[in-house]
Amino acid sequence: MASTGSLRNVEGGKKYGLIMPVKSNKVNISFGKNKKTGLNSKPIKVNPLFSQLDDEEDNTNDSNLSSLASSRKNINLELRNMTKNASKQVEAEYKKAMEENPNVYDYDEVYDSMKRDELERRKGKNKDKDEKKKPKYIASLLASAERRKKEQMRIMERRIQKEREEEGDKYKDKEMFITSAYREQQEELRRLEEEERKREEEEEANKGSMTGFYRNILDSRSHEPIKPEASRNKNENSQEASGNDSDDSKSEEEEEEEDQLKEALNAGKKIALNDDNEVIDKRQLLNAGLNISKKKVKSLEKEREEERRRREEERRKAYELKKEEERKKREEERKRRELIKEQRKRAYEYVQSQKLEKEKEKEAEIQKQKEELQRKMSKKSTDETISDAKRRYLERKKEKERLAAMGK
Repeated sequence: MASTGSLRNVEGGKKYGLIMPVKSNKVNISFGKNKKTGLNSKPIKVNPLFSQLDDEEDNTNDSNLSSLASSRKNINLELRNMTKNASKQVEAEYKKAMEENPNVYDYDEVYDSMKRDELERRKGKNKDKDEKKKPKYIASLLASAERRKKEQMRIMERRIQKEREEEGDKYKDKEMFITSAYREQQEELRRLEEEERKREEEEEANKGSMTGFYRNILDSRSHEPIKPEASRNKNENSQEASGNDSDDSKSEEEEEEEDQLKEALNAGKKIALNDDNEVIDKRQLLNAGLNISKKKVKSLEKEREEERRRREEERRKAYELKKEEERKKREEERKRRELIKEQRKRAYEYVQSQKLEKEKEKEAEIQKQKEELQRKMSKKSTDETISDAKRRYLERKKEKERLAAMGK
C-alpha cells in the first residue's frame, strides 16, 4: 500500500492537507490599469506543454527591460553632460562679449531709443502736417472783409463831410465833441488813403511802362511796308478822320519838340540843327530811362482819372446795394415782429374769451343751484304750515267735544 504523502507528487492526483500557493517568478508587465480580481475568481489553467515557452519569453522580456533602462540612463547622462558643456560655452561667450562691449545685451535701451527717434520723427511730421493744414483762404477773406469795412467807413466819412459842407455855417455856434476813438478812426482812414495813393502810383507807373513798351512795338510795326490795298483803304478812312485833328496834332507835336529841345539845351546837350533850326536826329532829345510824351502823360492821367471814377462808382453802387439789402432785411424783420405780435394778441384774446365763457358757465351753474335750493325750501315750508293747521284743527275739535260732554 502506497503512502498518502506520495500522492502529493503524483501529477493529476488529489492534494490533501495544508496546501500553500506557490509564488510564480514571472514578471507581469502591464501598460494598462491593474485589474482587481474577485474573491471567487478561478485561476487560469495553463497547459503544461507551453510552460517552457512562457519561461523563455519572460526571460527575454526581463533582458529587454534591463537593456532599455540602461540605454535611457546613458542617454540622460549624455544629455546632462551636453547641457553642462553648452551652458559653460554660453557663459564663456557672454563674458567675452561683455568684456568687449558692456552694452552688447542692452536690447531694451536700444529699442527704446529707436522708438524715441521714430516718435520724434512722427511728431515732426505731424507738426508739419498741422502747419500745412492751416486754412488757405480764410486769411485773405478776413483781410478783404476788413478792407471792405474800412472802405465803407471812408465812404461814410466822405458823405458826412459833404453834408457838413452843404450845411455850411448852420451849426457853427453849436459845441462840438470829438472823442479819442473818432480821432483814431480818422488817423486810420488817412493812413489807408495814403497807402492807397501810393499803391495807385505804383500801379500807374507799371502801367505806364507797359504802355510805353507796347507803344514802341506799334511804332516799330508802323514802319513796315503796307500792302497797296490796305494802304489805300487806310488812306481813304483816315483822310476824313484826320482832317479836323491834323492841325491840333501838328501843333502839339511841334510844341512837344520845342519843349524837348529847350530841356536838352538847358541840360547842356549838344543838338545838331539844320538851316531851318530843326533837329536832325531826334534821338538826341531822348533822356535816360522812359521818354513819355506829354500827350501820353495826359492820356495816362485821363485813364487814371476814369479808373478812379469807375472805382468810386462801383463802391457807391455796392454801398447803395448793401444799404438796400439792409433796408429790406429791416423791413422783413419789422413785418415778422408785427406778425408775431398779432399772433400773440390773438392767442391772448382767445384765452381770455375762453376764460370768460368758463366763468359765465360757472355763474349759471351756481344760480341754478340756488334756485333749486330755494324751490326745495319753499316746498318744505308749505308742508309745515299744512301740518300746523291740521294740528290746530284737531285741538279745536277735541276742545269742542270736551265742552259738549261737560254740558251734558
